[in-house]
Amino acid sequence: MRSQATAHFERGVAFERAGKAPAAAEAYLSAVRAGDAHVTGVAAYNLGNVLSALGNEQGARDAWFTAVQSPPTTATPAAAFNLANSYAGEQDPGLAEQLYEMAIQLGDPRLRLEALTNRGNLHAAHGADAKALADYGTVISSGQRPFAAAAQNQAAVLHQNRGRYDEAVALFDAAARGGYEVALFNKANAQRDRGDLAGAQASFVAAMGAGDPEVVAKAGINLGNMLRDLGDTTGACAAYDRAATAGPPALAAWSLNEKGLALGAAGDVEGALAAFRRAAAPDTPTAPKATLNLGVTLKNLGRIADARAAWQGLMSCPDDQVRAAAAELLRKYRG
Repeated sequence: MRSQATAHFERGVAFERAGKAPAAAEAYLSAVRAGDAHVTGVAAYNLGNVLSALGNEQGARDAWFTAVQSPPTTATPAAAFNLANSYAGEQDPGLAEQLYEMAIQLGDPRLRLEALTNRGNLHAAHGADAKALADYGTVISSGQRPFAAAAQNQAAVLHQNRGRYDEAVALFDAAARGGYEVALFNKANAQRDRGDLAGAQASFVAAMGAGDPEVVAKAGINLGNMLRDLGDTTGACAAYDRAATAGPPALAAWSLNEKGLALGAAGDVEGALAAFRRAAAPDTPTAPKATLNLGVTLKNLGRIADARAAWQGLMSCPDDQVRAAAAELLRKYRG
């Protein structure tokens, strides 16, 4: 015969599958409070996941703690992993490290590799390079391709952040060969930082052939910026256009803003104006800066009234720096 806790738990699952998260949370909480040792851990784990999706991070932490402290179930390692992730950004890494260790010891092979990689990231963030590289090395030596490639990428990031560019480039290259596409982009950045601009350009071009639109767009933007700084406006604009075509809206707008800056610096004011107009599309993070730049371009064309209209629209902008810059321009150019 089903226990009351099981009935509540099954209701929670049904609500969650139906997309009724608040009702699912209530049902899972009732299952936890029913006190059935066989159900409490799994119900608390599910409750934490639902609360996290609802934006209640403290509630999620409390639920995952309950799951970890309950009699062990199949959900215990995953609850420890989620809880560790939630504490990974804290100043004291000790609790997160202990929880990752629990996930590593109790989890299935997949979760173990994910926990090792995340614990490596935790060590890296706190300057424990040897521990970080040891965790990454364990994952890499597993031979499990997607996890190994991700760990290679993270180890490369650590080397790059420490100025060890040769090691970083080699590991990014290995991660890219393992199918981790963002490593192509990261490799290009490391080559650029190392001073190998020809190699960086080739790697950015390779990254622009990736299947991930975000990787394509970021590679196009960074290549465009590098070529712009080298004085190749034509090549830069071609890269920006590729990013704008391939990327998601936010990155497309960013690339168009960068294109506007490149064209403006090259003296093509009309071309810059067109790029900034497109970049200033509503509901993108770049819109305020693009609007500010649009106003400057209009001012350069002698269209002071239009420029002021653009800047005036930024007076309610939440970005303090953009708002202050627009206010100063309005003060300076009164028409």
